[in-house]
Amino acid sequence: MRQRLAPSSGQGSICSDTERQREHAEDEMKLQSRSPVRFLTIALVAAAAGLTSCFGFCGSSTSPAFAAKKPGLKGIFINAGTTHFVGVNGSDSGPGTADRPWATLNHAAELAEAGDTVIVGGGHYLLPAQVRPRHSGRSDSWITFMGYPGAEPILDAKMVSHSSLVQKGLDNGALQIQDVSYVRVVNLTIINSFDAGITVRDSSNIDLINNTTRGTFSSGIAVWDTNHDDQGTGHIRILGNTITHATTWDLAPPDVPRQGEPPHEALSIGGAVEFEVAYNHVYDSDKEGIDIKETSKHGKVHHNLISNVERQGVYVDAWFGKLSDIEIYSNVIHGCKGAGLALSVENGESVANVNIYNNLVFNNDGSGLYFSRWGVNNERRHIQIHNNTFYHNGYGTPKDGQTYYWMTGGLYLYSPNVRDVSINSNIFSDNRGFQIGYSELFLKDSQSWRAVARDKSIRIIGNLIDGPKGVASPIESGGNPVDRVRIYAVDGEQAIFANPLFRDPAHQDFALRRNSPADVGVAAGAYAPGLPSKSWWRRDFPPRLFNSKFE
Repeated sequence: MRQRLAPSSGQGSICSDTERQREHAEDEMKLQSRSPVRFLTIALVAAAAGLTSCFGFCGSSTSPAFAAKKPGLKGIFINAGTTHFVGVNGSDSGPGTADRPWATLNHAAELAEAGDTVIVGGGHYLLPAQVRPRHSGRSDSWITFMGYPGAEPILDAKMVSHSSLVQKGLDNGALQIQDVSYVRVVNLTIINSFDAGITVRDSSNIDLINNTTRGTFSSGIAVWDTNHDDQGTGHIRILGNTITHATTWDLAPPDVPRQGEPPHEALSIGGAVEFEVAYNHVYDSDKEGIDIKETSKHGKVHHNLISNVERQGVYVDAWFGKLSDIEIYSNVIHGCKGAGLALSVENGESVANVNIYNNLVFNNDGSGLYFSRWGVNNERRHIQIHNNTFYHNGYGTPKDGQTYYWMTGGLYLYSPNVRDVSINSNIFSDNRGFQIGYSELFLKDSQSWRAVARDKSIRIIGNLIDGPKGVASPIESGGNPVDRVRIYAVDGEQAIFANPLFRDPAHQDFALRRNSPADVGVAAGAYAPGLPSKSWWRRDFPPRLFNSKFE
């Protein structure tokens, strides 16, 4: 486990914590300077064999969202420019070489040009201001900012006041990547931000790989398209990052009153086109985990671990227009105070063409998957939900005098504003109240569920249903009066009523035993029956996706 380094009491904008740390940084730089750095070979690799395949029956594994336009997780990049260095004992008046490094990443970001690589030595850096790269790279000459391999450069933003940020609002990063392209950030840790950790705004071809944000008032990592026109922000990859203690009042700026809630989500994608969010660990944060929102399009969200956040684990929510063409697969979501996954249209036109598959969603207080009525509650259409496992969701503590948590069950169709929804080949097991359910709002015109499902093209076929015995239907939901409705359980067609025989759910092993009834006619759930468990999220996660070699 990485050690958190305390701020130094030394003077100046850059400081190291201990004499040992300074010596370590000096040793690193001496080692680098023994021979000239001719060029830097950087390889983006899938570091763990368990990450090269999905849980079971997934149509695509680790291919990026824009495979035809950009290399996947395996690629070689050789810097065509200069390699610069930043060190805890450096000076910005120096040349930025291995033996005479610069002192601040701020200075390096002002100067780095296409093809350049900036190597940041390990240690604790007290940022004097927001870090903002001023130049773009090119498709064959990216600008790369990276922590020295094996070291942990910690960028402490506690001295960067919110009022000093160039763009006002609460969505600016201690590291702000804005109006640039072909920029890569690797292996940097950002702590104590009074706004976001890393923000990408109106930029394209950006990679954020194996970074850590720890303690932010707004998002740990956020991506924004200012004009919501599908033009400004695209080809974004957010891979293998760790985000914790995001959206917390503990980092509220002094000039922001403590009312309402902190802004945004731990990882926010607001309006990006062609993006990939994968292999990230998002945990212990005070709002949603990963939010794909606004007018985002053509994205993949996969192999992320989201746990112990105060609201939804993965949230899809349209604002300012249409949100469409999103794949959400092979994620592990557990321990969330809200739903595991939720689909909403709070303020936009619609959410369309969302494919949700091969996810493990378990032990969340709220529903496994929730179709909300928040905001304007516009239409969600062309939604596919297949080969997921929803286990033991909806067990949040009810309000006094109520039986159920306000969002409960395995899959809860609360909003009737849906069309063309397919729910098939999933496992629903031990969810509270119901395994699949719809609210009485679907029946407001005195139609039967069968007629409503036919009119709205809702298809529920071939799911394994394993629920507690003796639960009457309908149940009455908990929560505030506006959310209290009757919920009817529905099994759909060709359902299998049996225990799925997970191997060891108490230890997060949801692979099926060889005699599982899920292998009768359909392949239900997130695992293929009989295959060995691949609990990739329980060891060495996030994986190291970026290797570098000095020559």
